[in-house]
Amino acid sequence: MIKRFGVSIDGDLLSQFDELIRGEGYGSRSRAIEDMVRDRILKRAVEEGAEERMGVITAVYDHSSTQVVKKLLDIQHEFGKIHATMHIHLDKERCLEIIAVGGKPERIKDLGSKIKSMKGIMHSNLIFAC
Repeated sequence: MIKRFGVSIDGDLLSQFDELIRGEGYGSRSRAIEDMVRDRILKRAVEEGAEERMGVITAVYDHSSTQVVKKLLDIQHEFGKIHATMHIHLDKERCLEIIAVGGKPERIKDLGSKIKSMKGIMHSNLIFAC
């Protein structure tokens, strides 16, 4: 059953939203909002559930710091359920590590937090895949 409701939103923000959804191919605001709400609900269910999940952690760091590389490897070995890693040289100074992990959401979030808070990590992100 479809329900209608009203939303109050800043005009500039609405313009930005309209531009965003046009770029993504949405024909209406309703469809875009419906997808965003569904995505947020699913994301919460994945992150807070007790089932085993898969996630991807990205970490950008200065490759000249051998301590960062060693610490990243140590943390991964401690965690245990690392399914795959990929190392990418971004430029002369920076590397990107992509880590595919499995396990309980809380453990995966803890691993993501440990990596993000490491000295030498410039940027890190955790995404639950399923």
